[in-house]
Order: sequence, then structure tokens, then C-alpha cells
Amino acid sequence: VCGKVAAPPLLGWRQHPRQHTRTHGRLSIDSLRRIKVHFLMRRGGPLFTATQVVIVSVGCTLSGWETDVRAHPRSQGKHVLAVEWKPAKRGGPGGGKGGGIWTALLRSRKNAEVSSEHVVQRGGAAPVGERVVRLWAFGNETVRQRVRQQVGDWEESNDWFVA
Repeated sequence: VCGKVAAPPLLGWRQHPRQHTRTHGRLSIDSLRRIKVHFLMRRGGPLFTATQVVIVSVGCTLSGWETDVRAHPRSQGKHVLAVEWKPAKRGGPGGGKGGGIWTALLRSRKNAEVSSEHVVQRGGAAPVGERVVRLWAFGNETVRQRVRQQVGDWEESNDWFVA
């Protein structure tokens, strides 16, 4: 945990522009995401027993997560759906770009031509044997707080922030 103190700095941290975490290909954002997908998919990980994976984010982050989840060998037999959505800056549940999360989900389903039995809202009953896990690819803490406020059916075991 980091925070500010009303005193002289306790530690100064400087990163060199040529530091390996900034320049080495093995330490790229794409590589880190593939490592995260591996651990989410492995035995004991939240995606290991999932039958359905819903990835929620925007832009390149969304497409990168979707690509890497689909490319993983353990994704075979899992329905993977990418949903472009971000929480509203103000307001309560249901905000976000272009409407609430479920509006975005329905739009994504239609665009992806995914049948309705493969996307389950938590408020409804999931088909027997189905386990839906949602990956929320938002790294900013303020945005994460808005997601938690606006997603009314959050389940600790099936909703994961991954970015």
C-alpha cells in the first residue's frame, strides 16, 4: 500500500529510461497479460471450472484480453464473450457508456451472434452446470470503485479485476 505522508519523503524512487521493465520484450504488458491468463486458467484458478468467460473493458485492453483468453489451451469448450463497457463517471447502477452493463452485454451478444443460453445475468438462474466468470479489465482504482458501485450483482468468487 502506498500513500502520501505530510513529511519529507521516506524513500526516493527513480526509474532509468532504459530499465528492463520498460524496454525488455519479456516484460511487456502483453507478456504480463498472458501470464495472468495462464494463472487464471490453471487448476485452482477462477477460470479453470468456468464454462463461460465474460471480459469487460474498452479498446485495446479488451481486445488483448479476449485474444489471450481465447488463445489459451484451456479455453477450449468455454464460451468467451468480450463486452465493451465502462462505468459512468456519475450516477448509480446501470450507468456507463451507451447504457448499463446489461445493455452493453446484450449489444455484444447480438454482434457476436452468441445464443442467449450462453450469457447469463446473475439475477437469473444459470443453466445447471454453467459457471459464469466475469473479468473486469480496469486498472485504475477510481474506475474499479465505480464498477463495484454500478454492478449490482457482483460476486466475489466470480467477478475479478484483472488489469
